[in-house]
Amino acid sequence: MPNKLLPACRIKGCKNRAVSNSTLCLEHLKKFQADDLKRRTDLSDPFYRSRAWKNIRSYILTTQPLCRICGSPATCVDHIKRIREGADPYDITNLQPLCDHCHAIKRGQERQKSWKYK
Repeated sequence: MPNKLLPACRIKGCKNRAVSNSTLCLEHLKKFQADDLKRRTDLSDPFYRSRAWKNIRSYILTTQPLCRICGSPATCVDHIKRIREGADPYDITNLQPLCDHCHAIKRGQERQKSWKYK
């Protein structure tokens, strides 16, 4: 059975094929992630503005460009175990790429658990 061709990139005028489980070609996916990093530099926590975090975040999004949950283009790097729970913030094995939607759901679930009375 022949392999099915990947769809064209959704960016108007682009003739490249989309990356597997994405609607963007690799070139536009990288540009989208770079633009997203610039947008996120205004975070209030100095940790997320540090050069070390930006380098690790860039590495994760380059090597794993798709959301671990839904497969769409990843825009966030999430700590699987929260830093507040004692996780090393720079431990690559504790990081996962997520899209904004999946990251918001995961953060909401984590906050809900921490707000419940014991």
